[in-house]
Amino acid sequence: MSAGSGTGPDFSLAALSRLHIPVTTGRWLFAGFLAAFAIKIPLVPVHTWLPDAHTDAPTAGSLILAGLLLKTGGYGLIRLALPLFPEAAGAAAPLLAGLGLIGLFFASLVALAQEDVKRLIAYS
Repeated sequence: MSAGSGTGPDFSLAALSRLHIPVTTGRWLFAGFLAAFAIKIPLVPVHTWLPDAHTDAPTAGSLILAGLLLKTGGYGLIRLALPLFPEAAGAAAPLLAGLGLIGLFFASLVALAQEDVKRLIAYS
């Protein structure tokens, strides 16, 4: 079966976003997507792995982690979870904004106290 042949199920994002998912189911599915991507972003309170990962990784790995891999969590949340579950995303927006602000201020204050450059990069 080739792409665009018209046979078989359509798993494109456009087709999936047209599905009528019950609100409760959508919220549970959004929570699952959020949990997966929050660890990858990293979002407070599931961010504690990041400083250790930066410290233990070689310099090149730390740069790839900071420059590329951490961005995939935000991309996945914006690209997949928000279009698939817009009602649940709207309901969770104040919570996400609050967690983002907490993380911003927490990481900024902790970054000021760091003497290890890799840990400073992790918190910044």
